[in-house]
Amino acid sequence: VDVVARHGGEEFAIVAPRTGPLGAAIMAGRVCKGVQDLRIDAKGKAITVTVSAGLAATADYTGPPTADQLMRDADQQLYLSKKAGRNTWSYRGRTASAPAPTDYGRAGAA
Repeated sequence: VDVVARHGGEEFAIVAPRTGPLGAAIMAGRVCKGVQDLRIDAKGKAITVTVSAGLAATADYTGPPTADQLMRDADQQLYLSKKAGRNTWSYRGRTASAPAPTDYGRAGAA
């Protein structure tokens, strides 16, 4: 049921409706690490690419959020990641580098 779609320009959205905050953080870390490990050959020159990601979760709302709310919150987190540097993801104001810590979202980790 997960969906990956181009959101515009160089931005993509992943909608994972059955994934909680911890799973989303692990997924973001894996995406960052996987993309970072890619080596692209451009006419004999190796190019590397990194990812900045912003996460939003329905669990953070007292009621069901709208798609616009989730996108706005994810976008705010994305800009925190971009500001923090390459190959990072952010959730609830916390920014981390790949890979995602496995304790993310547990007591004391937020």
